[in-house]
Amino acid sequence: IDYNIKQLLIVPIIIGNKVIGVINLDNVFYIKDIINLLESFSEQAAVAINNARLYQKIQDSYFEIVKALAQAIEVKDPYTHGHSERVMQYTVLIAQKLGLPEEEKESLKYATILHDIGKIGVRGIVLNNPNGLTGEEYDEIKEHPLVGEDIIKPIELLQPIRPLIRHHHEWYNGKGYPDGLSGENIPLGARILAVADAYDAMKSDRPYRKALTEETAIQELRQGSGTQFEPK
Repeated sequence: IDYNIKQLLIVPIIIGNKVIGVINLDNVFYIKDIINLLESFSEQAAVAINNARLYQKIQDSYFEIVKALAQAIEVKDPYTHGHSERVMQYTVLIAQKLGLPEEEKESLKYATILHDIGKIGVRGIVLNNPNGLTGEEYDEIKEHPLVGEDIIKPIELLQPIRPLIRHHHEWYNGKGYPDGLSGENIPLGARILAVADAYDAMKSDRPYRKALTEETAIQELRQGSGTQFEPK
């Protein structure tokens, strides 16, 4: 306790009828102009805090809607159940390791949850084919990044992730799809997503094979470094 304080001015920050904080000034003269200024600042602070809370609620609700959209594809392709959630966890870990800004990490979260949304346009018999794909069926699968981009195109808030949805199957050596981009021409987020997506796919059961072990999956990623995946 500071016993040298002779005067203390406390102005509450109020939202609704609830005090959520206070502004303290010690040893200040009780000048009316200062009190009026602090009251005005308190009101503005309350509005800003309330708006921030509302914005966070909107963001949280929006993300839940996005996850619900992603679950639509999991109903069609039961082998991908939980895939998007797991890939999101991997991409966030990679993004943190790389020290990416919060804004880029948020974009990656949305892109990861929705990266396979275009598979809604792929026939179920193709998604669940236990015998491997024909050339025609593989061409149909290769359309899903473009379909996914088209699905989110009208949504203003998802514009930043369109390149990640479109390019998450590009290969570092230029032999991926849909545009044959190579190297750093592939957006960084798409390169991160490609690694996380492939890792989870290898560790999951598919209609045509059993899941690989973690050791084997990591070995496959290393073998693909510089060809399919980012070499760094």
